[in-house]
Amino acid sequence: MKLKLLLAAAIGILFAGSCRKDTPNNPLDDQAKIEVGSYLTLTETVNLNVDFADPASTAAIKVGSVGSSVDKIDMFVVEGSNLDASTWNMIKTVAYTGEGTELSATNAELKAVLGADLQPGVQYTIYNRITTKDGRTFDLTNAGLNVEAPDFNSAFEWTVSAVAPFTGNMAGNYKVIQDDWQDYSVGAVITGAVDDGPGANQITLHVYPSPAFGTPVNPIIVDIDQPTGVATVPAVVYGDYGVLISAEGGGYVFSATGTVDLTLRHFAGATEYGTYRLVIKKQ
Repeated sequence: MKLKLLLAAAIGILFAGSCRKDTPNNPLDDQAKIEVGSYLTLTETVNLNVDFADPASTAAIKVGSVGSSVDKIDMFVVEGSNLDASTWNMIKTVAYTGEGTELSATNAELKAVLGADLQPGVQYTIYNRITTKDGRTFDLTNAGLNVEAPDFNSAFEWTVSAVAPFTGNMAGNYKVIQDDWQDYSVGAVITGAVDDGPGANQITLHVYPSPAFGTPVNPIIVDIDQPTGVATVPAVVYGDYGVLISAEGGGYVFSATGTVDLTLRHFAGATEYGTYRLVIKKQ
């Protein structure tokens, strides 16, 4: 009775949310059908980061289900995201054993089906397709995008980030790979662009402003999450371009590749100048 009430409530929510007309195969979209569909729910996030250099590094979640009984779950992956199922690369099939069933993928498994090494800073989407015990299949291509609403807590897709632990030793000269702020040309080498510290899991940038455009006021200090290389830049007034400019933002600092990849919002006082990406690589 509880399940029927939940499913009735789900149907009500779907219709209240203006169900899509382009997903006619989902029984949850049609009150006239007696059979019910099925979808996965997220019960626990185990880990969403994979060390790009460690084949055994593993991302995982745990799931449950709502609706018709689930038999198995096929896992697929793409770089970035893509709802065109023809682009999905199958990782493996996992037997559904009830609430708490773990779905996991190692660096090695992802690399094998993608045909390339994982790249730090890149996100990969894992799409889950369920097969019910009566042989029907559901994923985001036929379950209706309504199921992605927060109330459903759906786990038909989840995102894995390729990361690299921060180990320091970043001081040195750096080549400009990308500078959307346009203080430097691509390929320019900035002498002494990065110092280690001042604290543990920090680096100091001596990049902005370029001597051609302004005078430095304060160095940009970057805080780094050691296990992942995820970087945060607290707000700082860094340069005088005829007007004082500050910046804040974040991104990645990868010791393994000697790469600093930041996206910074620049301000003159309360006036925002925009958000710009900076990518530099150690020489």
